[in-house]
Amino acid sequence: LEDPDKAIENGYLIADKLNIDLLDARKRGYHKWVDKKVFKDYGKVSYLD
Repeated sequence: LEDPDKAIENGYLIADKLNIDLLDARKRGYHKWVDKKVFKDYGKVSYLD
């Protein structure tokens, strides 16, 4: 996808259906695990520590 926000939204939907964690790797060399509960509740990307 061209839009990074749409990509993370689609990634969330897939990760939720498969019951797996979601890794944000939209930027080269910058990878963090997304807190799926925060994304579901608020629509904002928040990372796990």
